[in-house]
Amino acid sequence: MNTPLQLLDRFWDLTDQWACVFSQQRIHQKMQRHAAGLILTMGRTCISRILTTLHLDQIDWSAEYRLFSRSRWNPQDAFKPVLHAMKDYGCDGDGPIVIAGDQTHIKRSGRKVAGTHTMRDPVSSQAYHVNLIRGVSFLHLGVLAYPKGYASAPASVQDVLPSPRCLPVHFSRAPVLKKPARKASETEIALHKQLQKTRPVMQSTLAAMKDVRERLDQCGHKQRRIHFVFDGSFCNRTVMEKPMERIDITCRCRKNASFRLRDPQGKGNRFYLPGTLTADQIRTDHENYPWSESRIRFGNAVITIRYKEVHGIYWHRAAGRRPLRLFIVAEPPHADRSSTKRKHPCFGSGSAFLLSTNHNDSACKIIQDAFDRWQIEVAHRELKSVLGVGHSQVRHIQSVERHPAFAAACYSLLHLAGLQTYGWTRTAECGPLPKWRANAARPSCLDLVRVLRKQLHDRSSTNNRCDLPLACPIQTIAAAAA
Repeated sequence: MNTPLQLLDRFWDLTDQWACVFSQQRIHQKMQRHAAGLILTMGRTCISRILTTLHLDQIDWSAEYRLFSRSRWNPQDAFKPVLHAMKDYGCDGDGPIVIAGDQTHIKRSGRKVAGTHTMRDPVSSQAYHVNLIRGVSFLHLGVLAYPKGYASAPASVQDVLPSPRCLPVHFSRAPVLKKPARKASETEIALHKQLQKTRPVMQSTLAAMKDVRERLDQCGHKQRRIHFVFDGSFCNRTVMEKPMERIDITCRCRKNASFRLRDPQGKGNRFYLPGTLTADQIRTDHENYPWSESRIRFGNAVITIRYKEVHGIYWHRAAGRRPLRLFIVAEPPHADRSSTKRKHPCFGSGSAFLLSTNHNDSACKIIQDAFDRWQIEVAHRELKSVLGVGHSQVRHIQSVERHPAFAAACYSLLHLAGLQTYGWTRTAECGPLPKWRANAARPSCLDLVRVLRKQLHDRSSTNNRCDLPLACPIQTIAAAAA
C-alpha cells in the first residue's frame, strides 16, 4: 500500500475544482495533466518540452495547442480555488482582503505574436540610458495570504511571524494602442490621441478590480472590503476619481503632486482653502505636520519607520472633491557597511508618498499593506525564473494570454497546496539548505517544485490521479535539453 503524498494530493484536490471551469471532463483532465507537466519540466517550459516530459512526443501535438487557442474557457476562472481559500488565509476576522497590483512584461521577440509591442526594459534600463525590448504587457493582481494573528499581533510577537504570500488571482493581457504609421492621415493621428486620453490600460485595470470583487462575492466574501495596493503608475484620475463599492485603493504618488485643504467655514461655493501645497512641502513642514513612529514588518525583520499622516486632503486635479489620506514615509537612514540598519527596497532610498482612499483602517495598517506589496515582485521573479511564464511559443491571440494566465494559476495553487500541507514554515521535506543560504523562514517556489517533482516521479503510472503518462527521469532530463 502506497503512502499518501500530501503535497501532491492537495495539489490534485485544488485542480479538481477546475471541473466547473471547463465544459468537458476530458478537457479538464488534459489541463490537469498539462499543469503537472508544467511543474515537472526542467529548463524552458515551452509546450513541446511539456509534451516530452509527459511522454506525449510521439503523438499529434496540435490538440495540446488547441486547448489554449480554441477551447472555450475563461483563464481567470482558474483562480477560483484561491479566492475560496481566503476565509482561512485572509486578514483576521472581517478585515479587508489585501490585493497587490502591478504590471509585468513577458519578452516576445516575434513580430507575428499577437499583442507584442516595443517597451522600456525596467530591469536593464538606467537613468542615463533606456533599453528597449519587445514583449507583451500583463496586469497582475495577487491576494496577500497572511498567517493567523499577523494583523493583530504586536511588534514583539511579529518578530517570529513569517511574511505574507502573494497568490495571483488575476493575470490578463494589458491592452496597447498601436501607433499610427508614418503615412497616417491627420484624422487617424487625432483619433489615436483621443484614444490615448481614455487610458485603456487603466480602464482594463478598473474592469479587473470589479471582476475580482464580483468573484469574491460569489465565493462568500460579500461582507469584506478589498484593499488594492498599487505602485505609482496607477495613481491617476481614471483610478482614483470615482469611488467603487467596497473597494479601497492605496498607491504611491509623486512628491510634487498638488493638494488642497477644505475650508471648514466655507460659505457659498467656496470649498477649498486658498492656496495649494505639495506632498514634499508637507514633508518639510515639521511644525504643522509632525513625525510619528511605528514598527513595520518587512521580510524577516521588524523595522522602525517615521511617517506623517494628513486626513481630509483633496487632489483637486485628479480626484475632485473625494477626500483622501496622505502618508509620507521618511527616508530610511543610510547604512554603512558596519551598521545593522536596513533600507526598504520596496520604496527605494528616498521618502515614499502614499495616497489612499481607505478611511477605515489605521495608518500603521495601511503603511504595512504598502510594505507587503513587495511580495508581488517576489511572485514576478518566481513566475518567470521557476515556472517559466512566457516560455510557451504560441502566436494565437487567445493563447498569448491564456497560457501565461494558466501558468500563474498553477503557481498560485502550488503555493496554496504548500500552505495547506506544511503551513508557513520550511520543513525537512524540502531538503537541506545550501551553505550560502543560512536561513529560510518559508519554503520557496523552487522548494515546492522540487518536492512535487519527486512525488510525481515516485507515484506509479497506474496509481496517479489523472493517468499521467509521466516520462522517466532520463527522458525528463532529455526534455530539458531539447
